[in-house]
Amino acid sequence: MKYIIIKDDDISYFTNPDTLTILYGKILEKNKVNFSVIPNIYASISLDKTNIYYQKEGLLYDPLIHPKYRGEDEHYLIEKNDELIAFLNQKNVEVLQHGYSHEKINNLPEFAGDNGNLIYQRAVDGKNILKKCLKKNIDFFIPPWNAISKKFIKRLSQEYKGIITSSLYPFYKNLNLLSLYYLNKTFKKNYYLYKNLLIIENHDLFSKYMDTKLIQKKFNQIIDNNKIIIIQNHYWEFYENWDKLNDLIKPWNVICDSIINNEDIKIINYDELFSLIISEKI
Repeated sequence: MKYIIIKDDDISYFTNPDTLTILYGKILEKNKVNFSVIPNIYASISLDKTNIYYQKEGLLYDPLIHPKYRGEDEHYLIEKNDELIAFLNQKNVEVLQHGYSHEKINNLPEFAGDNGNLIYQRAVDGKNILKKCLKKNIDFFIPPWNAISKKFIKRLSQEYKGIITSSLYPFYKNLNLLSLYYLNKTFKKNYYLYKNLLIIENHDLFSKYMDTKLIQKKFNQIIDNNKIIIIQNHYWEFYENWDKLNDLIKPWNVICDSIINNEDIKIINYDELFSLIISEKI
């Protein structure tokens, strides 16, 4: 059995739920989809010159922000988007907390700095925002850019059932943990659970700069080589300038159908994944 988590990052006040229904409506009929939600997004997240969107399109601000709002020195609460809240409260919609505002503080991702009190308070404030407007448990935390300070993982762990990242950056000096992670990979386990911190590989198949002709081939390779597959999407990448659907929708629909109709694949959420790993059933 293969286990797939479908996750869409960067859900925020700016998200039109119709765009999510187009992408995930068919899956949500019988399966769970995980949405990483930014509680209070900042509209002026700038890009550096190494970013592909800066290089290819000359964008000055992160494309996760709606074009109409880019560059505004304002925060936008998720609760102000009533239609999105209604969508997120649906059955089979799993909500993960994706930071607080997704902004950088002192040029660092918001949860990568050294101010422990600030980091902790931002996490708690974001969780409270989500709990106020959603009829969901907020059990899992995903830091923006997968960047989190090692110093404060223990404290944040008291607030969440699990913290999830695909980055080994906080642990590059922890040789024991790194050895265990890479030992797991030799057994085709692309993850390591350290207490309630899950380090797991994401698969970003659907980027607007990916050759759509290669997506299916790459997906097949991922399925062959992994037992747990995290398909990480960014809904806005499927739309040109947040408007019309682009060519990514075609391979996405094909892969969705193949997943749904494959008896050897089970679509799960992070709660189920943690249970499977802890019980050593995978």
